[in-house]
Amino acid sequence: MMAAPSTAPPLGLLQRTLDMTTRVARRWRPRSLLQLVLIAFLVVMLPLGVLMFQAGQALTELTRLADVSARQAVEETRRARTLGALALEMERSARQYAVLEQESLLEIYAERLEEYRQLLQLQRELLPDDPVVADLEEQLTRLGELPGLTPEALEGRLDAFPAFAERTEALRRATNQRIDARIDAIRQRASGVQGRLWWQTGALVSASLVLMLLFSWLIIRPVRQLERRILRIGSGARDEPPQPVQGPAELVKLDERLDWLASRLTELEAEKQQFLRHMSHELKTPLASVREARRCSPTEWPGS
Repeated sequence: MMAAPSTAPPLGLLQRTLDMTTRVARRWRPRSLLQLVLIAFLVVMLPLGVLMFQAGQALTELTRLADVSARQAVEETRRARTLGALALEMERSARQYAVLEQESLLEIYAERLEEYRQLLQLQRELLPDDPVVADLEEQLTRLGELPGLTPEALEGRLDAFPAFAERTEALRRATNQRIDARIDAIRQRASGVQGRLWWQTGALVSASLVLMLLFSWLIIRPVRQLERRILRIGSGARDEPPQPVQGPAELVKLDERLDWLASRLTELEAEKQQFLRHMSHELKTPLASVREARRCSPTEWPGS
């Protein structure tokens, strides 16, 4: 009981498609068989062209996304490494100043501190909700107070640098995790695009096959009608009126020529039968005289 619904809809859809195609073929007639073949080629290639266009668009989008992601990953990784190097230079400059008390070392420290702060602001755009960034900003505020302290007081604040370096390393790890997450998202998107392309490929290739079968039927049907018409003319069958050929104008014109040929053969057959009846009538009297003469004896022949 469950097999009938599964097979009936495709047959009904095919029948509706054939009926619609027949109505269209009756209303529209291609000028030539070449035109029908070219139209069939274009229509069959249209789904494949759409598939190629969509695949190209998807590939372009994925390429652009991968390129942008790669550039951002390189820039963010380089920035995280630069932050680690700046943290080391800040600690080195502060410790050297605590020993040598040279003002140039404080200037170097201040420059590195400002560079670190600017890079950290850029890194915040990548990790807006990461607590590591907030901790580093608080530590930068405290470390920014070191240049105003005396060497003795500054030396007592040097123990903040190991924690600062540790938080900087944690920022680098968080950056790498965010980059990995972005790569995974791109990979999932590429997998989704691949699945969609496979689905579209199956659908559009199936549509191309259906269109190819449909146009093949449109081309073969009038040719078979002409073949049956020729066989009927050759066999002399006149029991059924011929069905008009539906197809390209060339084949329709050929069907009209076959109509003319069939009518001409009918006329010639009628003339032949009339000629035979006339000849049989004309030969009937002389043949009867010859047969009558053969029955007569030789003495009864005239002039004997």
